[in-house]
Parts: sequence; C-alpha cells; structure tokens
Amino acid sequence: MTIIEFIQGIFDSGSFIEEESSYLSYSPVIDYDNLYTASEKKNEEIGTPIFYVYIERGRNRVHYLPFTFLEHQKEKLRTLPTLRSQIEIDYYTRQFPLLDVKLIETMIFYYGVKQDNTAIIIRYEYDNQKKFYSINQKMMKSISMTRLKLN
Repeated sequence: MTIIEFIQGIFDSGSFIEEESSYLSYSPVIDYDNLYTASEKKNEEIGTPIFYVYIERGRNRVHYLPFTFLEHQKEKLRTLPTLRSQIEIDYYTRQFPLLDVKLIETMIFYYGVKQDNTAIIIRYEYDNQKKFYSINQKMMKSISMTRLKLN
C-alpha cells in the first residue's frame, strides 16, 4: 500500500511527464524575428495554431495571445493557465530552448478575456526553488471591454 501511495504521489505532483504528452510547437511568422504561432503537438502531429507568441529574448519574457481565428475562439480566450504542475509548465516551455528562452527567471504574460468580457493580462514568474510559475498579483490587470463584442 505504501508503494502505491508513493507512486500516486509522483503522478499527483506532476513530476512524471509522459513521453506522449502534448506540448506547444512554435513556428516563426515570416518577416518577424520575435513573433511565432504556437500549435499543440501530440504524437508527432502538429495541430492548428492556438496562440500568437511574442518573445522578448533579452528580457527572457514570453507573451501569449490566443489565436483569434479559432473555431472556439471565445473558449480559448477565457481559458487561463495555472502553470503550477510540471505537466502544465512543460506544455508551454518544452521548446523554450529552441526559442533561446531560459526557464529560470522567465516571465510569461498571458492575455485573455474573463467571463464578464473584461480583458485580463496575467504575469507568471518562474520560481526556481518551488519549480512552478506564480502569478504576480501586482501585474494582474483587468480592463473593461464593454465596446468589444465576442461572437
């Protein structure tokens, strides 16, 4: 029973990452040095773009804006990542070395829309000791979007 509890603890912590897990694959946008589209890659197949991604290499910052031409655009704009488990962090960061972005001291900015149609900008800061991203509450901003209509 102790062994089963130990194994379950490993799975629950997110320390174990499956070989077949999905992650984001970044494709450069032509004529832009720091602009990419990010698509989900699973089982060696790349899907449709999910995010626009802007990289600030010198400042080690990554900006995510949901790709606006998705079929389920509203759902993607309202899905805010937590980035606390290793599996969720790996989903975004697995290909960071190819983008010349270091995980340590990385900041991720996520732009989305809340249920009440207010825009939200969240800054995630990587904590190397805790091994997860925490939300910087000072940077979390909501902007009224009464004029913006989501279809």
